[in-house]
Order: sequence, then structure tokens, then C-alpha cells
Amino acid sequence: MTEQELKESITYEDEDLIVLHKRPGTAVQTKQTGKQDLVSLLKNYRAEKGETPYIAPINRLDQPVEGLVLFAKNEKAASNLSAQLTRGEIGKWYLAIVMDQNLPQEGHLRDFIKKDAGTNLSKIVPEGTKDAKEALLDFRKLKVDGDQALVEIHLLTGRHHQIRAQMAFHGWPLLGDRKYGAVRGQNEPSMPALCAYRLSFRHPVTGEKQTFEVSPEDKVFSVCISD
Repeated sequence: MTEQELKESITYEDEDLIVLHKRPGTAVQTKQTGKQDLVSLLKNYRAEKGETPYIAPINRLDQPVEGLVLFAKNEKAASNLSAQLTRGEIGKWYLAIVMDQNLPQEGHLRDFIKKDAGTNLSKIVPEGTKDAKEALLDFRKLKVDGDQALVEIHLLTGRHHQIRAQMAFHGWPLLGDRKYGAVRGQNEPSMPALCAYRLSFRHPVTGEKQTFEVSPEDKVFSVCISD
């Protein structure tokens, strides 16, 4: 990602925070040497402006997932926003294209999920399983195109690969998500059809409610679901 592309990705910025539209394939933060990530890019961006290059990611997206990511620009803002996230006060909505196999018009999912560090996958497991965490989300179907559906998902907890694992477990894998059971097809995208399109929180200084929205840029959203 170039400096210009980074600037164009910034949806909002003030003295305390940055809201950025992450493109699919870019990591929010990585430990891999030589790999580009948003935290490093934003630190360089701030340093070049003569600012203290402090950047703390508040919410995170999987590397192949597109959408809005919130970053704090100082420790006070990071503490406030992280507390909001812990209390479940940061609203996170996604758009996804799923395989529409008896998908209800709307629904609520409550499962228990466990991450397998060895495979970097998450599995739905019985309640009471050691190290499993509760996973909650609401969904509603927006459009249908053949055997695919455009779905809005309100993520109520933020577990590892939660949307991908939960939807697949219930029989509705995300288009392009071969890690979680999507079947390879001729027109299948190479990454999961998932976009974090709306984000809401209270400003860490003013307390004002702020909501941001973006439209998915991945062409799969326009190709697979017609207007």
C-alpha cells in the first residue's frame, strides 16, 4: 500500500483517533518480518507529519476481510475506546454473501467457539468445553440471488473468525471462504465475501456518539448480488 492509498483509506481523523477503510489482504498488525501492516503504515504516516507515532488498534479484522478499523492516536483515547470494546459498547455491523441454504429472513445465533492455535481455525463446540467462549450475533437477509444471499450481521461478541465459523457451522458458509467449507466455484472470489461496513462508538474525549459507514469495494458484492 502506497502513502497515497493509505491517505485515501482514512475515513475520518482527528487529534485522538483514526477510522480507516481496510482493504482485503492487508493485515491490521503482524509479527512477520518484512510484512506490511496498517499499524506500521500509520506510524510512518504520523511520523512524516511530525506527530508522535503512537497508534493502537481498537478493533481488528482478519487479513482477508475488508472494512472499518478504529485506531487510537494516544494512550488516553486507547484506554477509553478499549474499555468501550470490552463492555460491548462499540457497534460492529458487517455485510456478507452466504450460501442461502434455508437461511431464515432473520435470526440470532448463540454458540460456543474455541480457537485451535495449531490450525488458526475456530470451531463451534459444546457449551462447557474448556477454553470455549460465548459467540453471539444477529443477522438479517437483505437480498437473494439464486443460491446466494446478501446478509447484514450485527456482531455482538468479537471472537476469532466468529462470523466465518458460526455461519458455516449453521450451514451458511461465506462465499469464497474455503477455510470454512465454501465450495470452490468458477466465479468464486479468493477471499471471504465479508465487509465490516458500519462502526459506532462514543468519542473518547467528547463522549459524542459517532457512526461511520462504507460501501464494500470488493467487486464480489456487486457481481454476485444485483441491485
